[in-house]
Amino acid sequence: MKPGTIAIPVLGAMGIAVLAGLFPAHDSSTRRWQPKLTRAQAISAAQKLAQEYGTNTSGWSTYVSTRIDRQNAQVREAFDGKAITEAFNPLQIRVLATSPKDSEAVLVTLAPDGRPMGYLDRHPKAQTAKQDHVPGLAERELQRYAGGFAGRFERTASGVRSQEGWRSAFEWADADSAGMVAHIEVVTSGPRVVRVDYRLDVSARLLAPIRETNSRMQGIKGGVRIVLLSALTLLATYLVFARLTKRKDHTAFGYRAIGIAAVPIVLAVVGGAASSDGAFRSFDNGGLGDASVVLSLAINAFLALTVFVLVAAGYSILPARERPQWIGLRLVTLGRLGDRQFGREVALGLWAGAGLACLPYLIAALPFWSKAVVEIFDPGFLYSPAPGFEPFEGLILSWETYGFFVLALPWAIFKIRRPGLRWALMGTVGVVFVAVYRDPFPALFWPNVVYGAALLGGLALLYRATGMLAVWVAPVGLWGATFAATFLAFGQGAGWRVVAVQGLALGAAVCVWIFGRATDEEAVQTLMEPGELGLSRSDRDRLQAEFSVARRAQQGMLPSSAPEIPGYSIQGVCEPAREVGGDLFDYLPFPNGQWGFCVADVSGKGVPAALYMTLTKGMLASAQTRFPDLPVIASRLNRFVVETGKKKTFITMSLGVLDAEQRVFRHVRAGHNPPVLYRSATKSCEFLQPKGVGLGITGSLIFERNLEVQDVSLEPGDTIVLYSDGLTECMNSKQEQFGEERLVAVVQQSAHLNALGIEAAIIEAARVFRGEADPHDDLTVVVLRAENGPVTRRSQTQDPLR
Repeated sequence: MKPGTIAIPVLGAMGIAVLAGLFPAHDSSTRRWQPKLTRAQAISAAQKLAQEYGTNTSGWSTYVSTRIDRQNAQVREAFDGKAITEAFNPLQIRVLATSPKDSEAVLVTLAPDGRPMGYLDRHPKAQTAKQDHVPGLAERELQRYAGGFAGRFERTASGVRSQEGWRSAFEWADADSAGMVAHIEVVTSGPRVVRVDYRLDVSARLLAPIRETNSRMQGIKGGVRIVLLSALTLLATYLVFARLTKRKDHTAFGYRAIGIAAVPIVLAVVGGAASSDGAFRSFDNGGLGDASVVLSLAINAFLALTVFVLVAAGYSILPARERPQWIGLRLVTLGRLGDRQFGREVALGLWAGAGLACLPYLIAALPFWSKAVVEIFDPGFLYSPAPGFEPFEGLILSWETYGFFVLALPWAIFKIRRPGLRWALMGTVGVVFVAVYRDPFPALFWPNVVYGAALLGGLALLYRATGMLAVWVAPVGLWGATFAATFLAFGQGAGWRVVAVQGLALGAAVCVWIFGRATDEEAVQTLMEPGELGLSRSDRDRLQAEFSVARRAQQGMLPSSAPEIPGYSIQGVCEPAREVGGDLFDYLPFPNGQWGFCVADVSGKGVPAALYMTLTKGMLASAQTRFPDLPVIASRLNRFVVETGKKKTFITMSLGVLDAEQRVFRHVRAGHNPPVLYRSATKSCEFLQPKGVGLGITGSLIFERNLEVQDVSLEPGDTIVLYSDGLTECMNSKQEQFGEERLVAVVQQSAHLNALGIEAAIIEAARVFRGEADPHDDLTVVVLRAENGPVTRRSQTQDPLR
């Protein structure tokens, strides 16, 4: 049984239980907004009010949304208990009715308890002031809107003629709350009410300290959001285009992953949320109807495009060790929604997300933050035409998923080799990212940080136990659990509709998990290899066969055996990371019985690197017969690489010539890893580090000016080890590198062996260190040992630093 199969449902159930217990005492909907009115009740109240005002909206298209007056909310919190602030609930329920031909519209604003807070009749008949003023009508509306506070208002205008109609106004200047004035303005046209405006004005003197505190906090959060989003966008855009030279399938992967982000867009259209949003946009901009639905869909389409860029960028640099976590997402891009792995990740993601919904309420319940109130979602979902579909917005708005797990995490593994630094950096960035985008405590700092760490940790555990798809789906469960808790806290039946839709999604996923098609995870991971997208099995088998032939041909170009030089033992090996690679080693006969030794590494891997390796070998063989001097050979090779590679390809190389009789090794280094020199007399190692620039990086003048030749005298037992960076940068499953320190330790431990034994000890130590991790680069080693006496036998070795 896979990890998390039992633990995630158990922990999820515990989280749901905690949410049910803590939600009523710590959520803003129950502590502040008190939205007792249901959607149906709001529509009924609005129709009744419009009918009483002279407009029959029966048969009209009706939309409901909410709006929070943030300034009012801040004032109410700062002056808690003041009568004038209690008269205004910051949560406004807006009901918009438009006629069948979109020629007329009525907007009714209600308080959460059903009391009217505003009215606007955008109606041709209402735009005239020709009808007579009806006395007493404005006073009736004062009683309706102000309720028990009506007696505190004083008339400031009565029956003043205006373009809209007859205007009357009332004002409440509370003596106990200097600087706050409540206004009610009523516009009538005969017996019809055209507009009612009920508002609270607060002086700049009172707002200044409130705005300063909140503006500073929101400014910091806004700045962090902009910086993070800009950095992610720039990084993602760069990677999408830059990685086109490395692989071609990441853009197709990103396009197909958009299907997940398209789910909430489709549900918004089907459920009516898109039409509702479009209707309010049109009305607020002076128009009528839902023509602005196109704008709403365009915004969602832009978000989907952003998802494409982030997913494509993350996939383009996806390390091999992370591919198992992306299997579920890969199945989505293949259209294999009937695989068990797909069902497993969706089911566990939904359940885990529901459990994680309790986190902000647990934090709010801590005694450190007695005033912490959770405000993680805008209450607009309470009045959605299809509340069961609302949680699926999490698929397109879950930025902590895209920002961290889709892109930042693969990039960190791809770029940062030191595990401690990587996890410290990613942990900090991830916590900040989640905290500023979720922001469940708008006026507080540390509770948001704790929440960011807790949610990031929960999602990270889910990612490791299941996969990327589960993390992507988790916000749907989180939103669904929170939305259902909000509805049920006020006894609204819509909560059960949310639970039903979540249950159907979870049940369908569980059925696929149990009864679906078995997933060949190894085959799916193979499809994530660069260039594998879209290849049939027969094509892959054919390419595999061709690469096998290419590998045998390339290996055939490398020396099959070392030269026999009296007084020396020599051994070399090259292990390509792929079927063909870019590492090279060779033995070169020079005049006067001298021998050359070369280890080179072509930038890149695979076929392009192998082609340059072949060309380099040919040029090296040609140059060493005509130009026996090392600096001249290196300069000729540099000119060749510059001309053919056009500075897009470079080669590092260690090239040396052994004078066996004089026991002198002359060496040049063109940007390559420094060879290890073991001195038997002192039983110590040193690195040969003459100056040198990689081949193909710069022109001849700079190259020759920076090239040094180093002569090394050898005594019996002394050993020189030439190698490529595939050895020292060999990584294990913990992303630790083999490193120069381990290499030196292996050489010292095996120094009593001949070259064959030393080479075998180095390769074995690297293999033991790497373990089950895939090799990420070609590995080449050449050993030259000065002998004096019989060759010693080879012995076993282990990682010397373990």
